Parts: sequence; C-alpha cells; structure tokens
Amino acid sequence: MWPYEGPARGAVLAFKYGGLPGLVRPLGQALLATASEQLDRLHPVLIPVPLHRARLRQRGFDACDALARFVARRLGLTVSRAIERPRGTTPQAGLGVLARRRNTTDTFQLLWPEAILGRNVVLIDDVLTTGATVGVCTQLLSGAGAREIGVLTLARARLNEA
Repeated sequence: MWPYEGPARGAVLAFKYGGLPGLVRPLGQALLATASEQLDRLHPVLIPVPLHRARLRQRGFDACDALARFVARRLGLTVSRAIERPRGTTPQAGLGVLARRRNTTDTFQLLWPEAILGRNVVLIDDVLTTGATVGVCTQLLSGAGAREIGVLTLARARLNEA
C-alpha cells in the first residue's frame, strides 16, 4: 500500500511492536480503501501470515491476524489460519535477501489444504521486503490447489533496504 518509510513506517512499527493494536482500525480502513474492489471481485479466503507462538506471546497480539479479521468483517469474507509457523526464526528485520530465504525455509506448514483447494486466497502481511515469507506461503497454497493467490500488505520496503 505504502512505501515503508516516514509516517507509514512509524505507524506499522507502532502497530506491530509498540503495543498499539488500536491502530487496526485506521490501518484496516486504509487497506479496504486500496483493495476492497479486488477483494469483492475475488471473494477470497484471507490468510494472515502467522506468527510463531513465542513471538505472539512476546508481542501480545498478531498484527496480520488482526488486519485480516478487520477486513473480513467489513467485506463478509472468511479468515483461515490454514498456515502455521511451527518453527521460530530469527527476526527478518536486518537480514539480507539470502538470509531471509534461508530463515524462512521449512518455517511454515499447511494445516488445512481443504480450506484452500479451488479457492482464491489473499495473504495478509504487514510489510513486504524481499518477498521471502510470502514466497514460501504462496508455494504452500499453490501446492494445495489454490486458484488465485494475492498478497495484501500495509507497506513495501525498497529493494535496497532489504
């Protein structure tokens, strides 16, 4: 939606790490303003990029899940936790492209392929940097027979920031 810089970066960081889950409303409304037409047309199942449970305990809430649920409630869509992150990883922030790819290898698993088969799917993530995380998730969803796979994210880092 936005370049990951300036006020957008500050809002994403405050939402994700700053204990400000109340930002789900303005950030979710911004996502809706950007993508509601496409989401209405596709009528996808929304899948938040999951946190590992240790990271969830540390942060206190899951920003991607909160965004997915906000968007789903407004548009009458389904949220599925069909992907889980059973293995904790080093935080992606500060890692380069190759390190991010290595860090996400064997990190995610598909729990309910039947929730995906023949469906349009949109992954919900907070920041897209190199695409390593959504790439792994997309491979899982594609292998489970998803029809179309999209990604909806709050911010996109410039490639030279990765």
